[in-house]
Amino acid sequence: MEVALETKQNLTVLGNEAVAFGLRDGGTKYVAAYPGTPSTEIMETLIKRFKGDMKADWSSNEAVATEEALAAAITGTDSATVFKSVGLNVAMDPIMTLSLMGVNASMVIVVADDPGMHSSQNEQDNRIISRFADLPMFVPSNIQECYDFTREAVKLSRTFQIPVFVRLVTRISHSLGTFERRPKQELPEIVYEKNAQRYVSIPGNARRNKSRILKIRKEVESYLASQKYYKEFVIGENPEYLVVTCGSSYNYAIEALDFFGLSAHILKLDIVYPFPKDRFLELAREYKKLLVIEELEPFIEKIIDFILADYNIDIKLYGKKNGLTSAEGELTAEKLEEWMAYVLNLEYSTPRRIDLKMQDLLRMRPPVLCAGCPHRSTYTAMERSFKKYNPIYLNDIGCYSLGVLPPQSKADVLICMGASIPMATSVSFTKPDNLAVAVIGDSTFWHSGVTGLANAIWKKANIVVVVMDNETTAMTGAQPNPSANDSSKLDIAKTAMAMGAFTRVVDPMDYDATKKVMREVMEHDGVRVIVAEHECALTYQKSLKLSGEEIPLAAVEPELCIGCERCIKPIGCPALSMNENNIAVIDPLLCDGCMYCAEHCPKDAIKLVERK
Repeated sequence: MEVALETKQNLTVLGNEAVAFGLRDGGTKYVAAYPGTPSTEIMETLIKRFKGDMKADWSSNEAVATEEALAAAITGTDSATVFKSVGLNVAMDPIMTLSLMGVNASMVIVVADDPGMHSSQNEQDNRIISRFADLPMFVPSNIQECYDFTREAVKLSRTFQIPVFVRLVTRISHSLGTFERRPKQELPEIVYEKNAQRYVSIPGNARRNKSRILKIRKEVESYLASQKYYKEFVIGENPEYLVVTCGSSYNYAIEALDFFGLSAHILKLDIVYPFPKDRFLELAREYKKLLVIEELEPFIEKIIDFILADYNIDIKLYGKKNGLTSAEGELTAEKLEEWMAYVLNLEYSTPRRIDLKMQDLLRMRPPVLCAGCPHRSTYTAMERSFKKYNPIYLNDIGCYSLGVLPPQSKADVLICMGASIPMATSVSFTKPDNLAVAVIGDSTFWHSGVTGLANAIWKKANIVVVVMDNETTAMTGAQPNPSANDSSKLDIAKTAMAMGAFTRVVDPMDYDATKKVMREVMEHDGVRVIVAEHECALTYQKSLKLSGEEIPLAAVEPELCIGCERCIKPIGCPALSMNENNIAVIDPLLCDGCMYCAEHCPKDAIKLVERK
């Protein structure tokens, strides 16, 4: 239980953590989320710091989380939902209806975008969704704003009874900084009164809701203009440029302007939609040159284009259409400086911001499956068991997505969460000479895999579904899921069997037994489900450390090793390598003693040893 805060307090946290504090201190009482980088730490902070002060838990997917939050808000409890960029796609169905219906208490929708696709399959710019849903969207540019804007979002949502977005990006979510925390906002209790005409969205009610919400949106726009949800200031004397920017792009804009020593009038948007048209028009009439600096889509630029055309404003606009910024990738100060120099014809030489000695440490290193990861073992058995059937691998989102990399190379198509089984279903009919194999994880199975499995069974598809169950949502930091190892554990295998699929459970760390089961499965037709069940290597190591036990360690007996590399090439464990004498060696810093490599050694040269 969080102790009541009587005075202001300075804390150093991640941007995500500041959002969590903002939700709690803003008065939010119910939060539902689905884990996904770069948003995960928001819910983890709420669970760790404020569990006794609010109801905050993970949900099975983003639509479910949104539906939990909206029902709480409609019935009078201040709520929020949190997810990453592509998670908003899953939640769009309830959000678009809710945008017309509105809420009773507050509801904040926190979405964390991922420019540069550090951990996502696309880099969608969800500012577009704020305009599509016609809902306000805050865009913080630093840690203090993450906290302040989240609190403001709760207040704005309460005032107008509409959902409000807070949009983060990876660099804001994961940046570290200080914010000033204020006492909790005590919100008056809302008594729930049934109102079917508003909250039962059949067509007749929906039409009335739209008429009502259109009036509210005009009120919101007037209110935001009066409250000045933007900041403006002048850099230098006699500014030549008007600069419009928002969020993380603001930081790069300030750095680039300083780099060139340019004078400018800055209009920084705190809320990116609705756009402060009246104030912009006043400023645009004072200047001849306008820089729109934003990351990804030309969202602000397009709004400004329409305004300039409608009001016949004579000002030169520099934006994405003439190369000031790109619609591709993460924006940086270095990129912006180079593009500004080219577009504005400024003198420029590339600065060296990183010492040469640091470049190796900062070099990109591709992700790999961890040492001891059971997914590696499953993929190895799949290679031996399915190869002769000319398989096409249809994969899902999770750690097992790394199976696309050698030596596993077991991914042919990957789109989004829950797509693996439906894709395998169609391939089984269109490519009957190939074995359609769907690869999905335990968390993703509950997220959006069950409906695909039902569809495959209904359509009598001829597929193999491999569920890689490591008993956690591993890729985002070991969050729980419905079949994770806790008191409310559901059973994937029993669920699949109850639905009518031929189902087997294996421990993938037992290589021979796994191959035997996979070959048995191939003797059957229809939808076949293999649940490869073994604890995540990282959660296993963590549990050993917490209990004070030693993590097991394997080592190679050099005199027995023949250098055949059977422990290395088909498995690809990062703990194993060959030394200058062509002898396999095991890195004790990485090894967790799983002994899967030993199952492949023809000379029994790998043994468990004591750690020194």
